[in-house]
Amino acid sequence: MTIFGYTWDEIKRAQQGGALARRIPAGLCKPLATKNDWELLERYGEAELRNRGYFGVLDRLENTRLANDMPVRTERQTWE
Repeated sequence: MTIFGYTWDEIKRAQQGGALARRIPAGLCKPLATKNDWELLERYGEAELRNRGYFGVLDRLENTRLANDMPVRTERQTWE
């Protein structure tokens, strides 16, 4: 049995102060945007979400854009 690609022996060794042989990939799970994320984007826009510190929302929106190969929106463009 493995967790994030590591065996129990590797995990136990790391818990005892040893190093894992490899890093856990950061992109293992990238959550996609929820309906609420899209509603917040429509209501406030990207700049205001940044000002409010809604970085999790912005990350999920970016993950969704990348997963669906969507173009980057500029300030002059609007989504139809």
